[in-house]
Amino acid sequence: LGDEMLGFLLSSGFHLKSPSSSRRLRCSAVDEPWGEASIPRKEWNFRGYKVAYRSCGEENTERPSLVCVHGFGAHSFHWRKNLPELGKEYRVYAIDLLGFGFSDKPRVGELCSEDRPVAYDYDNWSTQVARFIEQVVGTQSFLVANSIGCVAALQAAVDYPQLVNGVVQFDPSLRLLTVQRRNWIDNITAPLIMKALVNLRPLASFFFENLSNPQTLKNVLKLAYHDERKIDDQLVQALRAPALELGALDVFLAFITYDTGPIPEDFLEIIEQPVSKTTRKRKKLVARLYVRN
Repeated sequence: LGDEMLGFLLSSGFHLKSPSSSRRLRCSAVDEPWGEASIPRKEWNFRGYKVAYRSCGEENTERPSLVCVHGFGAHSFHWRKNLPELGKEYRVYAIDLLGFGFSDKPRVGELCSEDRPVAYDYDNWSTQVARFIEQVVGTQSFLVANSIGCVAALQAAVDYPQLVNGVVQFDPSLRLLTVQRRNWIDNITAPLIMKALVNLRPLASFFFENLSNPQTLKNVLKLAYHDERKIDDQLVQALRAPALELGALDVFLAFITYDTGPIPEDFLEIIEQPVSKTTRKRKKLVARLYVRN
């Protein structure tokens, strides 16, 4: 959802709505209103912070393990229909990246238990994925990722090759607003917009409130989903709930102003493991396989 959501943010497609008094809710595994508890959330500790994840098929100890990594604004619930099916044959896990879903959302710059400042970037998320494989899964795994999760997965594969068998990408984020991608006009306008959002808190809150509005979320999802029939109220509610949590706005601002760091092509030139990529082209799905000789 990364490029689609950020593009929509800068477009005129907002469904205007005043700030909601329902913010700052927190759902537990037993009161999630969309039936999410059918695949219970579990918790794991990463650098002193709670990380949420789900799993299926853990009894398949002789089969390969898969770790699913979600996209921007999503979380492990996004894999709710994949986990049970994949769990029939494999050990499969889905993780909430730090700052997303029902994982903790610490302040940027806060020192974690390892005395490292918190940052919502691919260095941090790739390390999180690698530690999860090491400490929870326990065996080398294939990474299955979407949107910004693809970049985190690729970096994890490059930085921790002993833990990753390969990477399966679905509609990877192209990171269109990064310094590497921007043209000269964007290099002028993008930093100004980012600075305004960070410095003008009410403006940032207005954008975020409207982006987490159910109708706006549906419009964004239509840009990302190949089959719009999959965009139901259950999905919208599940994606919206974490946006109501304390710290969600700060994570949003930290990420949309993160315009440095890698783009997918950086890793495809050096990765040793096989990588597949499935993208949408003229409403069709196109798959490619990358294998280094």
